[in-house]
Amino acid sequence: IELQTVTENRVITNSTTRVTNISPPWQEFSGTNDGDPSFDPLAQTFILNLRGTEFGSSSGAFLTKLDLFFQSKDSTSPIIVEIREVDASTSFITKRIVPFGRVVVPASSINADSSDSTVATTITFDTPVYLFNEQEYAFVVKPGGNAPNFSLWISRLGENDLATGNRIDKQPYSGILFASSNDRTYSPIQEEDVKFNAYFANFGTGSTQTAGFH
Repeated sequence: IELQTVTENRVITNSTTRVTNISPPWQEFSGTNDGDPSFDPLAQTFILNLRGTEFGSSSGAFLTKLDLFFQSKDSTSPIIVEIREVDASTSFITKRIVPFGRVVVPASSINADSSDSTVATTITFDTPVYLFNEQEYAFVVKPGGNAPNFSLWISRLGENDLATGNRIDKQPYSGILFASSNDRTYSPIQEEDVKFNAYFANFGTGSTQTAGFH
């Protein structure tokens, strides 16, 4: 086993933009045409919970990919997905990106499903992203370019699941959906969560498994 210390520096440029509407049963967001937009992102927090899984004795696990579910997309603009640290004392989403935790997905690789949220877009990280057990993180989704055409499927307490028809009577994990207009201040949306799947590397078998969240 070889331990390596990894650091990453990034320059982030901010500018102003308009705020789009939020329309159920998905969340809309838009960005700016500055190459690395910072406006109108959505963020979903989660805590890695390895208890009761094959990773239970580990201090963490390597995230390999995420499935996100888009209701609509822009025909040319990409989306940017980042794994961010969450401040343990305030629960605020920080600007600190976990090493290797940033992916730019071209429009051609984004699957849009306007009917029932069953078509996934797989976000694969170039290098597995190590996350610590029982530590809170957030994945942030923001559009590349001035493209107010992206929508993500969410779940909302009290409404019916479009894929199964079942009533949504509880949140699947204790994470929270956040919306922002400037990528600095995030507002929680307590009764909604982004629909997603997360996959973690199992180096013992050469396969990937879904780990638990809370």
